[in-house]
Amino acid sequence: MNTWNFPGGYGLMPKGANEAGIEAFLDDIPMSLAREVIQNSMDAHDPDNPNPVRVVFSVSEEETNKIIGKVDLLERVLPKAINFWQEKNAGDTHKYLKEFKDVFQERYMKVLKISDYNTIGLRKANFDSLIEGSGYSEKADTSASGSKGIGKAAPFAASKLRMVLYNSLATEKGDMDPTEKFAGAINFVSYADDSVDEYMNEYGKEFITQSRGLLENSHYTECEFIKERTEHGTDLYILGLKNIEFWEEQIVLAVLNNFLVSLHNGLLEVEIGKYKIQKDTLNNLFTSIYEVMRVGGFKLKGKYKYEFLKSYSYFNTLTSENHQIIQLPNEWVEKYSFIDSTDDGQLILYKDDEDATRCVLQTRRSGMKIFEQNRISGSIPFTGVFMATGNQINEFLRKLENANHDKWSLDRASDEERNVTAEFLLDLKHWYKSSVEEFFGTQSDESINAFGLNDLLPVVGKEEGNEQRTEGGINRRVKAVKKGQISSKSTRVDGDSDEKMIDKLAAEMEIGQGNTSGGGSSKTGASGGAKGDAIYGTGGEPGDKGEEPGGEKVIGHTYREIDSPKFLKLKVMELNSKNGEYRFIALSSIPKNTLAFEWKIVGENGSPYKTDIEVCTSSTHQILKDKRKIIVRNIKKNERIQVDFKVNTRGRVKMKGIIYEVKG
Repeated sequence: MNTWNFPGGYGLMPKGANEAGIEAFLDDIPMSLAREVIQNSMDAHDPDNPNPVRVVFSVSEEETNKIIGKVDLLERVLPKAINFWQEKNAGDTHKYLKEFKDVFQERYMKVLKISDYNTIGLRKANFDSLIEGSGYSEKADTSASGSKGIGKAAPFAASKLRMVLYNSLATEKGDMDPTEKFAGAINFVSYADDSVDEYMNEYGKEFITQSRGLLENSHYTECEFIKERTEHGTDLYILGLKNIEFWEEQIVLAVLNNFLVSLHNGLLEVEIGKYKIQKDTLNNLFTSIYEVMRVGGFKLKGKYKYEFLKSYSYFNTLTSENHQIIQLPNEWVEKYSFIDSTDDGQLILYKDDEDATRCVLQTRRSGMKIFEQNRISGSIPFTGVFMATGNQINEFLRKLENANHDKWSLDRASDEERNVTAEFLLDLKHWYKSSVEEFFGTQSDESINAFGLNDLLPVVGKEEGNEQRTEGGINRRVKAVKKGQISSKSTRVDGDSDEKMIDKLAAEMEIGQGNTSGGGSSKTGASGGAKGDAIYGTGGEPGDKGEEPGGEKVIGHTYREIDSPKFLKLKVMELNSKNGEYRFIALSSIPKNTLAFEWKIVGENGSPYKTDIEVCTSSTHQILKDKRKIIVRNIKKNERIQVDFKVNTRGRVKMKGIIYEVKG
């Protein structure tokens, strides 16, 4: 019988189901799984194989009776665990043990197999760190993305059983023959094991097991659905895969968002069901998703739409014939010991009036996304990609990465390197900024593109019709129009979406070319919009409470902030930033007696600041000014609102909007 080994000892602290390493990957399992597993496969690339690393995801239904070690788990281990925890007030652990039993009582269980090819497989050091080690990992070279040993917990988060099997055919250093390695690991719970000799020691303490168990003396042939590997690499089997709707489609998006540069550079290929993602399929895949905002039957909205649109812009940056490629500055070769030549890194910039992110996607040699540097230019519609390719700069930046590999942190630098690290990270950002300004110049006030209006306050409408040029429901360009009469009402054309409707309103008004102000933030809230911005109608975070929280009365009015007003479509645009002059237009799908609009200025540190309204006028409605608020009365269904206003802040700024229901 295949048995599971749970080592333990006396006086140990028992562990329940809430393991910190696994909990870290539960928020977005498909993204975590794709990012961490593919990263490990790329770290194991075979330097003698010129082909890209290939990773294949596939799901099967396997007979539960054929799962290796099932009898030992159900008949020996599980009863002891249930008995140990039954008197403890540990709801999550009780739930895990019940689900564990339920999964094994079904005739079939879902198994996700992830295989990599053109890799070295699990050599002894890699195998020991992956299966038996904790808090570290063995990597082949400095281009490796992982080193903290945290990401190996991600597959367990995808399993109802928290059980994973590994089967590998590994190359070994020198001329040694390839070696086969098989192991099973389970992140279970601790329990008191009375089968151990001297179950109680002289102090009356029980023998308590650790929570992690390993299969003893087993081979892949003892598990019928595991096939022999004939190529170097590793198969990973996640047993009892959790029920995640559209898991394939979500992994496709995770691959595109996190490994775009790897795919584009021909370092990686990924297969997920019918989807084959590689360098020569990227264009068709991005285009097909962008046109319908869907991956198969999975509709992109919220954070999925927001992240995809950014990746689409980065893809255009990499592939455009009009992009600019800039090597590292010459002076850095002398200044920094970890830079050998200007070829050790490159910045690719693209001026994109339609889909610009105004951020730089930062990667190292493996091509995995680390994070996006924002606040580079609020007026120039650009997108950038930075790739660190040199050996020493890769090693330098790798040591600065946090456990999630999504930040280069100064706090991770040693005391000796702290000053030079701070200077380099600052130089890097300044280099991005100066390069953008050098190649694309400064945007003039007379002709300013309106991309990124959602960095101020986006229009959010129905997710219908042709959305390929919208984000958060906005159309990215406000067209210049001729001056003309403004009617008090607008007529909706059959088939027009709310977005088209409000753009027609904008065209009827004398707005000329609009603009977004400020570069926005790369931090995202639940809806995928910039955190701190009011993303109305998509479940995003509402704006901060106004200066009269809780409905305090001001000059006879009571203000109540509206969280995510789905009925309201709104655009704000710059008229003359030097004078602090702006205009907003709005459309309400329901009649409202009185609404108030307040604007805050978002500073460089991301904090909002109050600003006074100096003057406000409207050609469509009766309005009042209450210091920092504009009050609009008698709002009818589908009737446009136009308000011109002037704030006491001069110069181009980023704005944040708050909407209130008004009584009195």
